[in-house]
Amino acid sequence: SQNRAGFHSTSLNEIILGNSVQIRRVRGLARTATAARASVLIRGERGTGKNVLATAIHNDGPRRDEPFIFFACASIPANLMVGELLGFGEGVSENEPWGKPGKFELAQDGTIYFQDIENLTLEGQAILLDALELGIIQHKQNHRPIPVDARVIASSSANLEQLIAEGRFRPDLYYRLGTFEIILPPLRNRIEDLPALAEENLKRISGQVNEPYRLTEAALAVLRDYDWPGNLR
Repeated sequence: SQNRAGFHSTSLNEIILGNSVQIRRVRGLARTATAARASVLIRGERGTGKNVLATAIHNDGPRRDEPFIFFACASIPANLMVGELLGFGEGVSENEPWGKPGKFELAQDGTIYFQDIENLTLEGQAILLDALELGIIQHKQNHRPIPVDARVIASSSANLEQLIAEGRFRPDLYYRLGTFEIILPPLRNRIEDLPALAEENLKRISGQVNEPYRLTEAALAVLRDYDWPGNLR
């Protein structure tokens, strides 16, 4: 339960391919983020690689041997979000009468990654803010404060500034998360990186089918003319 399977690269150079100005800046910021203790906010359109970048920052950092806990805010019902974050003791839930540790407890000494942070409820945002500012979380059942030492990485594809104006996202949490902000550019804005990206994909496909593939100039021209609405995904 403590490790997120699927992303195994520990090299930022391997997962952030290309040599465009935008992607070189992302690589530089990500390298700085790996050694820092501050929270990180990764922003970008869907499919730009936010999940992979978050995992690489953890894997390349000093907490690499500790848990990496994935918290998918968009897929957790609002009424269950606090219980998922804080956990609960014995006898609280019929489904899990033995109790359940919260995500912050599981992430102790490691990293907790909030995917789609814009979907975190206001109560969940208050809990996260306490963890960031005070270094503790508070159980509702027994009011027992629990020390938290977990690095926070969050990602969003939403307009957080607009959500703040609408009262749906806490400005103090936004400024706390945005201390270290990395913006992943859409693929259509870094078309010059397409040859490197295509070569990496062809290399992977060639290994799977044991058949060498290459990209012709005509095929590359077609790729460059496409607007890539799904980005890297």
